[in-house]
Amino acid sequence: ATLEPVYLSAGTYFAIVSTYPSPQSFEFLLNLEFEGLPPYDVEVTNLTGDLSAPAGEQVTYDIEVTNLGTMDDVYDLSIPARNRSWIYDYPATVAVLAGEAAVVPLTVTIPGDAIDPDTVTFMATSQVDPLVSDSVDITTSIIPIFGYMFEDFEEVAGYALPENWTGNFSVRTSGGIDNSHRLTRNLYGTSSMQTGWFASPLTDMGDDPEFKFYYRVVNYTGYPGTPTPAENVEFTMYVSDDFGVTYTPVFVYDPLDHVESTEYALIDIDVSGYAND
Repeated sequence: ATLEPVYLSAGTYFAIVSTYPSPQSFEFLLNLEFEGLPPYDVEVTNLTGDLSAPAGEQVTYDIEVTNLGTMDDVYDLSIPARNRSWIYDYPATVAVLAGEAAVVPLTVTIPGDAIDPDTVTFMATSQVDPLVSDSVDITTSIIPIFGYMFEDFEEVAGYALPENWTGNFSVRTSGGIDNSHRLTRNLYGTSSMQTGWFASPLTDMGDDPEFKFYYRVVNYTGYPGTPTPAENVEFTMYVSDDFGVTYTPVFVYDPLDHVESTEYALIDIDVSGYAND
């Protein structure tokens, strides 16, 4: 069999051949060809992963350029083709010692009227040997911001989430107020099913923001006839004013204020401190 080349550092290596069933008598010819690392080689990696932000905002990627060769090198950095309305800012070159890596920032400014995501190819090319290069594709997506949000889930199909919502809750087409649609999750056990979360899309809070919702907590067994004991329930509502990077709790469930019931209760949270955010 012929194996793909593998680059190894200096050292002692053993070739081991095993057979099944054992023992077996056999003869084999093992050809080993040792070749040193190439003088010039490069690898480009997106350490950040693809990012998203609202139109008009900036995101920054950490791009790692690794010198896989045995010689120091300087690499030209480029994006060969891109949407000219998007602004990509990055160093023109980066010097990397043999066997080392350097991280360069790539800052993307999203146009204010952007709707669709943008994908570019970020490339590093050796100045000594222009045939030596590597690249990575980077996609930046748009996070929509809504001027007003009211969601009663009536237009959402069963076992789905509303558009632009995230999380592990899902809609059921009955069981809500007056048997309307509801957003729900069955929590149980000690594994990942013990907790749940959901997040709405970004919304402009305006001059006089209000945040209200109805909720109830009932047992799965005998649903919906048995309210869940208050001490078995815990939930917190958070607000983010930096596009989902960090979250601040604005409502923490208090079992002393919770009334065990099979009826829905209204929660009205003061978010006036986030006016015009």
